[in-house]
Amino acid sequence: MPAQNPQQCSEVLDPNQTIGTFALSVRQAGAASAFDVGNITTGGFQVTPQIVESRSGVDGSLLTLFRTGTDYTINFTANTITAQNIAMFLNEDFDSVAGGCEVPLTGSRCVTEYGVLLSHDFPCASKTLNIEFWRAAILIDTTLAFDPGTPTNFPGVFRALSCASAHPTRPFGRVFLSEPCPVS
Repeated sequence: MPAQNPQQCSEVLDPNQTIGTFALSVRQAGAASAFDVGNITTGGFQVTPQIVESRSGVDGSLLTLFRTGTDYTINFTANTITAQNIAMFLNEDFDSVAGGCEVPLTGSRCVTEYGVLLSHDFPCASKTLNIEFWRAAILIDTTLAFDPGTPTNFPGVFRALSCASAHPTRPFGRVFLSEPCPVS
C-alpha cells in the first residue's frame, strides 16, 4: 500500500478524492516484461456504452433500448520520448543497430496488442486504484511536434479488446481498488 503524502493533503481534502496523477505500464504481447510509458501529463479512463434503439414502424416512437456492448479506453498524454514509446505509437517494433535504436517504418497492417495497467496512488489515503486491460491496442493518430522551448507531448488511447478465452468472467480487464468492499 502506498503511504500518505502529507504535502498533497489537508484536512479539507476528502481522502477518497484524487489529485489526478497516474502511472501507465505496458507489456507487448509475448514480451518478457512491461515498460513504463514515462511522465503522464494528463489522462483518464473512459467507458462508452454501445446502445441500439428499437422504434415503432408505425409512429417512430421509442420501444426499447438495447445495450449491445461497452468500449473501455485509457486516454493519456505523455512527454517521455523513448524507442519503446515511439514503436508503440507507430505500431512497429524496434531494433538495436550500430549507434542506437531504430524503429523501421514498415506500414504494418497488423495491430500490436498490449497488456495495460493504469495505477493511481491516492495522496491522502493508503490505497491504490488499478485499471488493467488484459488485451488492448493503441488507437490514435499521433503527432510529435517539435516547437522551440515547448516540451513535446503526444496523446495515446488504449482500447480494451476482449480476452474471453483466458478470462471468461471479466473478458476486458478489471478495476481494482485496494480497500474492502462496502457491506451489502
